[in-house]
Amino acid sequence: MKFKSLLMALVLAAMPVFAFADDNETKTTTVTVYGTVQSYEPGKSITVVGDDGTTTTYTITESSQLPKTVTVGKTVTVHTTTVSGAPVVQTVTYTTKTKKKVKTY
Repeated sequence: MKFKSLLMALVLAAMPVFAFADDNETKTTTVTVYGTVQSYEPGKSITVVGDDGTTTTYTITESSQLPKTVTVGKTVTVHTTTVSGAPVVQTVTYTTKTKKKVKTY
């Protein structure tokens, strides 16, 4: 009988921990995108056309790190985080693409 009472006490004591374990969990996804700047609003947003033709607008926050001069038409690498479904810029850097030389024989 003591065992059942002890087991019941442990189960009841652990219930609040399990009940609230997932309430404060935030899911974050980090993505790296390579593309061309289509539009830029300093402190607000940057729109990039990816290599696959997909156009995406990213939100710029106070913690976003971008070059001082972002220019439409420049090729960039954008590191983003998706928080609550919205893509947010972590960093933007200029990217130089080089063409591979093909050897012909």
